[in-house]
Amino acid sequence: MKTCKEYRLEAKTALKGNWAFAIAIVLLFGIAVGAATATIAAGIVLTGALMVGYAYTMLQFCRRGSFKIEDLLQGFRTDNFTATIGLYVKSAIYIFLWSLLFCIPGIVKSYAYSMAPYIMADHPEITGEQAITASKNLMNGKKGKLFCLQFSFIGWILLSCLTFGILALWVGPWMDVAQAKFYESIKDEVKL
Repeated sequence: MKTCKEYRLEAKTALKGNWAFAIAIVLLFGIAVGAATATIAAGIVLTGALMVGYAYTMLQFCRRGSFKIEDLLQGFRTDNFTATIGLYVKSAIYIFLWSLLFCIPGIVKSYAYSMAPYIMADHPEITGEQAITASKNLMNGKKGKLFCLQFSFIGWILLSCLTFGILALWVGPWMDVAQAKFYESIKDEVKL
């Protein structure tokens, strides 16, 4: 498995020449999720598909070196759109229930389920429960590595706070592509 520095460098290299478009995708995704969660019903129905579409977009960027805005809609085009709803609802419920045991179990489970949108983006025929189970199996022994990767951006996140979020427009895509690169490096370790 690669080091955090290698994932960050790979993501930064992949983004070279594509920063403006990556920032636009992140902003568009944020606006879409914000609009979807304006009402509970819309949030439940749309957020899962948006998460899968965003994961698909980041994977396409890692694989092709580019992505299209319509890639964000991939979660709506899956063979089983209801599976994206199930993925979002079930993972949210599981994380909430684990969080009732204190905060730490909820955080651990959020890392365990973190690869589920990527798995569903790669395998649109599976159910939300299958994606969650595959993510748990895939992340077994790797949750700490993903935490370290995300924590390695802490300096940039703090600088983003000092710039009132302006720097986050640059850091967000970098972090998301690094996480997609993380998934790419471990995805073959679990069979569906």
